[in-house]
Amino acid sequence: AFPKVAWEVLRRPAAVAALEVLQGSRSDPELSARLKPLQKEIEQDSFRQAGAIIGAANGRTSAAATRLFVWALRGLSVARVLTNEPAEIDESIDLLRQMLTAAIDAEVLQIPGGASQPKKKRNSR
Repeated sequence: AFPKVAWEVLRRPAAVAALEVLQGSRSDPELSARLKPLQKEIEQDSFRQAGAIIGAANGRTSAAATRLFVWALRGLSVARVLTNEPAEIDESIDLLRQMLTAAIDAEVLQIPGGASQPKKKRNSR
């Protein structure tokens, strides 16, 4: 569910515009200095929210996993604006969802509380 829900938010024009402002701050030292504390706050908030959805890696919320999924979605949101084939970008979102599911199934990531985690099949002997 995480990539789909986050995708619905991050592909909106306001989210793409916010990303463009962040990118624009790379060449404006004054803007960059003003945005860094805000970006840190936004990132920490996204870690709390995404950590509750994505889960944990090795028993703790994974900043690396959160960054991977959030920034992948942000990049794809820009790509969707620039492409002539937005459906191809949507296919990438589906692949990301499948990868997240595979990571959960392989116990690389764990959903908090286990509520959304698929039940493991028992080996029959």
